[in-house]
Amino acid sequence: MNPDSLDTRPDFTSDLSKNWHLVTVIGIALVLSMCLGIRGIYPTWGDETFTIRIASGSWDDFVREIKMDVHPPLYFALCFMVSMGAKDIFQSMEYTRGVSYVIFCLTMWLCYTLLKSRVRSMEELLFPMLLIVSSAHLALFGPMLRYYSLATLGAICATLLLLPETGYKPSIDRKPLFSAHVWYAVALLTAFASSYLTAVIIPAHLVYLLKRSRDKAKPFLISLGFAIFISLPLLLLSFSQIKMHQEFFNTPNLLGLIIGIIARMIFSLYSFAIGESFRPWDWFYTIPAFIALLLIVFPFRQSSEKNPTGLMITTLLISLPLGAITLSLTGVGIEFSASRLMFLAPMMLIPLGMSAADVPGKKSGNSARKIALLFLVGINLLSTFFYATQNSAIQSTYIIPWEKISEKVYENVEDNTLVLYDDDTLAYWIYWSKPDKMININTLDDLSVTDGFNRVIIVYSPRDITSSGILGEVLERLDANYRWAENWNYLIEDEQSIRFKSILLRRSIEPIKKVLRIYDSAG
Repeated sequence: MNPDSLDTRPDFTSDLSKNWHLVTVIGIALVLSMCLGIRGIYPTWGDETFTIRIASGSWDDFVREIKMDVHPPLYFALCFMVSMGAKDIFQSMEYTRGVSYVIFCLTMWLCYTLLKSRVRSMEELLFPMLLIVSSAHLALFGPMLRYYSLATLGAICATLLLLPETGYKPSIDRKPLFSAHVWYAVALLTAFASSYLTAVIIPAHLVYLLKRSRDKAKPFLISLGFAIFISLPLLLLSFSQIKMHQEFFNTPNLLGLIIGIIARMIFSLYSFAIGESFRPWDWFYTIPAFIALLLIVFPFRQSSEKNPTGLMITTLLISLPLGAITLSLTGVGIEFSASRLMFLAPMMLIPLGMSAADVPGKKSGNSARKIALLFLVGINLLSTFFYATQNSAIQSTYIIPWEKISEKVYENVEDNTLVLYDDDTLAYWIYWSKPDKMININTLDDLSVTDGFNRVIIVYSPRDITSSGILGEVLERLDANYRWAENWNYLIEDEQSIRFKSILLRRSIEPIKKVLRIYDSAG
């Protein structure tokens, strides 16, 4: 019997009414993106700051931003070109977010169009669509041509390589646990609620595929090695995170370090205070992620005829340490950061894409997968190149001790104290016990608001004095109106990363530091 006669792939193209689920997915995605997108607590939330700064600046500002930031020049070029004809509009954060939503929806539509003809059921489509909608988090941070978006495109591209060779072959006569549309709703809600889901579901699916298709173990391991190889520069640059984790957990050996990382992942359900600020929305991020993991993995157990419960538990237990360890080693700057989770996507999805065998008799499909693979490799290499060579990437060599900085701020806060800062991370640390007034330097329109305080504490990066005119003006005004009392420099330097980046850039690396300066009233 011809296998094609048993093809149960749904026909999505005959009539628009059959595409209602596509419209629903994109509609819900858009609404949830907008709801989360306007949640910003601070005026300079996210990369809209960069976009607005470029839009309101000159060509020299545009060139300087390219040199100072790790975002690909294409991102800044887009911002600059659009802003040339609509400066007033483009300086609006709502407009910037709107561009993100449009690009995100177009991406959703394109991916769905490419995927729908390659799957046999809506359930089979759930996993790749879950990865795609998880990229909505990136829509909160500006147009989707920035660095993290390259990782997202890589994840989407690798997902295309997987189908239809996922190893997941649902029985035609099996009744789904719930309607596929229910799982879509769950996937959407959890994907938008937490990017932590991405870090767990990817290795969970890896384990699931490996368990379902043992004959793919060899190509899987080969492709995993290849993935690590092309991601090696990024891993080398961020390997210093181990040093930081050892300080957090006081673990002198690698085994203790791994245990500490896994423990942190698990205990993040009730504490995010170890090594990172505890923010109320971390509860909102973390708890739904673990619930979602159970909901997503649970349907898989029906596919295992011998030991469904064991498969579910094994997948859960193995995926947690895999996700935690991989995320820790690939995290840049702030480990376990929701937005930085997309660094994990390309490296973990390349093995899946490469291990997908060619489909006999379908040359067009095989060619498409090869092109997609080349595109995926190119994205990773390009992203690594930008990360390794851009000047501001040097900052990730250093681990800024925000805990010590915030403690010093606490110790020196008196009545009628103003705290100025150039990085919202400091605000995350001390928001629950704010001084009389806290202001982000980049939001200052009138410098006179810094006058009339008994004490002013300012935390800034010296490198920003040349790239941000407002910081230099603020320091000049403080020097004129206040008495310089104390000054501290905060910097933790990683020699291996410094040496590696010095080789890449072929020049010595100037240390970057955070300065905490205290001014007292001149009277």
